[in-house]
Amino acid sequence: FSFDQWGVELGKQLANSILDEINTKTVKTHDSSTAFLLNHFLKNK
Repeated sequence: FSFDQWGVELGKQLANSILDEINTKTVKTHDSSTAFLLNHFLKNK
């Protein structure tokens, strides 16, 4: 494990969660920036 393995694992979890939201077209609770970007992507996909 490298010193940043925790960050890599967290990134994988977040990516999988966001991918599920894109596939189901439902945005769950995120900070305002992430929610805006996901909604913008889904509307303009």
